[in-house]
Amino acid sequence: MSVHSSKADSQKQVPPFVIAIAVALLVVFIAWRGWATFTMPQGKLPPPPTQDINFLMQKARECQGDFSKLSPADQAKVQQISHGFGPAAIASDWRKESQPSQH
Repeated sequence: MSVHSSKADSQKQVPPFVIAIAVALLVVFIAWRGWATFTMPQGKLPPPPTQDINFLMQKARECQGDFSKLSPADQAKVQQISHGFGPAAIASDWRKESQPSQH
């Protein structure tokens, strides 16, 4: 009586070319992510939003840092520009404006 292990018969081998393709795809993916991460974006950067900055500085001067003194329309616009941080933005701009230059 011959004894054969059924474990060896039921175990399937992965062909070497499948392993080679998987490794090649992994290398290509890692190279692509490295290139995408470490290269600088091409083109010009957008200009700074100077109109928004000037508007906030002007409103900070007008209300002397007190957000509640602004009209509802101005409050809404300041909130929109500052992404919901209107009172803090106005107070910060007023502090910058009212401090003497330290040059």
